[in-house]
Amino acid sequence: MVSSKGCRVQQYFIHRRHSSVAIECQHRTRAALAAYLHPWALVVLIVSSLHASADPNHSLEQIEVRGLRQDSRLSSNTASSGLVGNADLAQMALQRPGDVLSTIPGMVVTQHSGSGKANQYFLRGFNLDHGTDFAVSLDGMPLNQRSHGHGQGYTDLNFVIPELLQQLSYQKGPYSAEAGDFSAAGSVQLAVQNLTRDSLALSGGSFGYQRLLAKGDTRLGAGNLLGGLEIQGYDGPWRNVEEDVDKHSALLRYSQPWAAGSLSVMLMSYQNRWHAADQLPLRAVQRGELDLFDTVDPSSGGDSRRQSVSFNFKRSDLQLSAYYLQHRLQLWSNFSYFLADPIRGDQFEQADDRAAWGGNVEKRLELADWLLRLGLQLQQDDIGNVGLYQTSQRQRLNTVRQDHVEQRSQAVYVALERAWTERLLWQGSVRLDAMQMTNRSALAQHSGDASDQLPSLKTSLGYSLTEDWSLYGAFGQAFHSNDARGVVTQPDPSSDQPFSAVPMLVRTQGAEIGSRFYRQWHAQQGLNLSLAVWQLGLDSELKYVGDAGSNEPSRASTRHGIEFSSFYWQNDWQYDLHIAWSNARYNDSAIDQGVADDEMAAEGSAVEGAVPLVVTVGVRYAPSDQWLWSLQHRHIAGRRLDSLGQYQSGASNQVNAQLTWHLQQWLWQVELLNLLNSRDADMSYAYTSQLASEANAQEDIHLHPLEPRALRLQIRRYF
Repeated sequence: MVSSKGCRVQQYFIHRRHSSVAIECQHRTRAALAAYLHPWALVVLIVSSLHASADPNHSLEQIEVRGLRQDSRLSSNTASSGLVGNADLAQMALQRPGDVLSTIPGMVVTQHSGSGKANQYFLRGFNLDHGTDFAVSLDGMPLNQRSHGHGQGYTDLNFVIPELLQQLSYQKGPYSAEAGDFSAAGSVQLAVQNLTRDSLALSGGSFGYQRLLAKGDTRLGAGNLLGGLEIQGYDGPWRNVEEDVDKHSALLRYSQPWAAGSLSVMLMSYQNRWHAADQLPLRAVQRGELDLFDTVDPSSGGDSRRQSVSFNFKRSDLQLSAYYLQHRLQLWSNFSYFLADPIRGDQFEQADDRAAWGGNVEKRLELADWLLRLGLQLQQDDIGNVGLYQTSQRQRLNTVRQDHVEQRSQAVYVALERAWTERLLWQGSVRLDAMQMTNRSALAQHSGDASDQLPSLKTSLGYSLTEDWSLYGAFGQAFHSNDARGVVTQPDPSSDQPFSAVPMLVRTQGAEIGSRFYRQWHAQQGLNLSLAVWQLGLDSELKYVGDAGSNEPSRASTRHGIEFSSFYWQNDWQYDLHIAWSNARYNDSAIDQGVADDEMAAEGSAVEGAVPLVVTVGVRYAPSDQWLWSLQHRHIAGRRLDSLGQYQSGASNQVNAQLTWHLQQWLWQVELLNLLNSRDADMSYAYTSQLASEANAQEDIHLHPLEPRALRLQIRRYF
């Protein structure tokens, strides 16, 4: 962990005079709370009872991390990696749990459907969909789901309780030895706190927003027991549907010093049900047939459940982690309305019911002037049912396909690091990934087995030009896996027409040069700057499309860009500015790739949906320990929605504000989301659809709007 001054803290426990912890609560309804009174709902009660019996002369203090103020030059191998701490997160208005990733400079987090669905992510010229090409883990547990029913790499962060995160450690690009599958654009590791302040918080706000958050910890034996419980409800601003979000999250974590290191075991549970407002056709909004906050199919929505247990051990020379999780998702969507079925509509259900387990081991050895790291990573997914069904009002009409997938992976890496001089640091690694897939489909022609291996090389240089300036250069390779159903399937499940299976592993190769500047004149004044110029190349981006149940071929592509980040603080004021520009293009025309289909041959060079420019500006003012005011503006430039550039989304702007007041054991917080009430689109697509009132199908822009201005109030009591 890292202290507020950026120094490394080896111990987890700080013995001080009694200072307690915090349980944040929000009242849903008495019925909702009673419905959740199974053992997981007793997490906070258990912690509270243990706290009552703890030694009154001993307590635990939460470690505060300010990653934006930290000098990362010695701990980074590129100019674009960094750290976001819990203190940084507390100063930002977060609309949803997935927004914790929006604190990564240049990262865009949006939503195109209901609140319970995984977010849509964008970074470095990638439309990452719900997680493809950006690897996310939580305390060593990978969160990207392979061969998922909705989309490859599906990454749902709705189970995360942001107030219990210790920090986010992120790396952009494929330069980290530990990063393998889904890491083309980068990776992030979320870490959960071992210590937290006891508090109880109630929140309420616009559009039926209600939240109860309880968290606390206590001394138990030689270690510490932490618990958290969140209950949330939300209706949303939609005119003809209430989201009726019914969300419960619980966490129980035990940690203690052990064998000259730190040991932790964590249990997590999550369940969520909701209705969704999917995207709307722009033509219907422009002619007044639909309001911007209408929905075409109010029966769309989802049901998600997740449980996990994980283990971690960390020591200066050894890191071990293991996990087991179960996740189930049912998702009902209707994006084309009445295009395929003019009578019953085009709604479909995607189902995914899986168990996954695995682990990681890393051993560090100091050999003279060299640091050697040896790593092993294992993962297995047993997806009992991954299915696609035609539905109407959530009732199944037809099975498009139904599969049982088993997917295994093994990875080893060897990483070397050496300081050749006091100013020059070199890092290099070689990594080998192997993967095996078995698919047993309801139809024999969709079944099969496959396996593949892929080596990756990574290297980087860091040079300290002066006490303040450092230069970096990096080269790396990575990959993303494709859905097992697309790898082994020969006929298209929708049309039964033959096509070639997609490759299992798709190569990515990137390079980056950059610089960092860090100067701290004194504790209350400092400047942290970084600049990176990067390029990424991908082989054929053939991916299985869960929305359609078939393969959609794409082409080799190249992305390049420039990123600038700055953070300045002086006395009571803090300022940050982040600019990320990128250009994403296919390498060749479809004809050059040997595609004979007339429609494919007519495609252009633009990578669909890639965001060319993201600008984020933030200001924070804290005149005393009691008051904090923050304002953040995010600008997303318009992007091409098709490869020819015939359809383009408009720019999107959103301003969020936060005002916090501490008084002794109380905290009052006001958040204004979308302060200027922007009516820009949160997400846009271009495709063909047909409404019930239309005689013919039409290709058009389809959008999901930013939610209108919303006020949220929180009252928190510390104990």
